[in-house]
Amino acid sequence: MSIVNFIDEDIHYAEKILLGNKTFDINEKLPIIKRMDKSISVMACPGSGKTTALMGKIIALVNHLPLNDGKGICIITHTNVAINEIKSRLGSRGDILFQYPNFIGTIQAFTDKFLSIPFLKQAYRQGITAINDEYYYQKMFQRKKEITILKKYAYGKCGRDYSKIDNYIKSIVLRRKDGEFDFCTGDKSLNLKNKSSDTYKALYSLLVDSLFSQGILRYDIHTC
Repeated sequence: MSIVNFIDEDIHYAEKILLGNKTFDINEKLPIIKRMDKSISVMACPGSGKTTALMGKIIALVNHLPLNDGKGICIITHTNVAINEIKSRLGSRGDILFQYPNFIGTIQAFTDKFLSIPFLKQAYRQGITAINDEYYYQKMFQRKKEITILKKYAYGKCGRDYSKIDNYIKSIVLRRKDGEFDFCTGDKSLNLKNKSSDTYKALYSLLVDSLFSQGILRYDIHTC
């Protein structure tokens, strides 16, 4: 296992990029940046410099990549704030951070790249375009013909309450049942027995042909 030992030049490099003529706080940020042999848990209030300390450590690492044993580094964040800042500050000098075997991204990007997408590709033998609720619903409601038919169906299911129609349509998920597709709300099947009905054909066209077959998925656990 590679253990990186930062030298003064690494720290000065990070300081110049992040702070200009200033230096990292010797009692707080510098120990966090330099510590590479053990885990560190940083608890601090907003605006205290957590992101700056993280970026300082990452930037100092750049000059040590690739690691001697061929391994990479994995940096997972909750948001893209630090990632975008690193891209902005380092420019092309930071490209190595985003190349194999390294990974830098959000927890969602990590799970999509290394868990969800590989599993779905193996399970369903097809490419994945996106796993994103917002994008999924955007593409869904662009299909005006199918949505018009489904709104009529949803109108009856929602007690004729127009305000609930769109959410009802969004709640319909695609599942596998006995090797075939099934349409459900939560764990309950819609029990659409007549595959020639307008409702069934609209759902199949929308959820299977237009979304699933194009590799457009959402996060719902029931979505195939």
